[in-house]
Amino acid sequence: MKIGQLAALTGVSVRVLRHYEAQSLIRSERDANGYREYPSEVIEIVKVIRTLLHCGFSTRHLREIPLCIRGRIDGSPEAGSWGRARAISRFKRSRIESRCI
Repeated sequence: MKIGQLAALTGVSVRVLRHYEAQSLIRSERDANGYREYPSEVIEIVKVIRTLLHCGFSTRHLREIPLCIRGRIDGSPEAGSWGRARAISRFKRSRIESRCI
């Protein structure tokens, strides 16, 4: 699917999708004419990214756990990525809790 279709299906702007790609959070192939072509599973990956960003994660954190994000979609996470995701989650939780006290 083209970037405009992905934007429409996810509610995320084309500009933001390009940013995610620049941050290596999503990937596309290039057609012969240079247009980006995204596989259908990127829809779910973008939804996970949006959820995690809403929860307070940064794109830097998400770059550190991309296998965890993809594993949520295709069911094949690597063990190390889940450990890293848990560590980042604990860190974020403690920061959020410290602000609420």
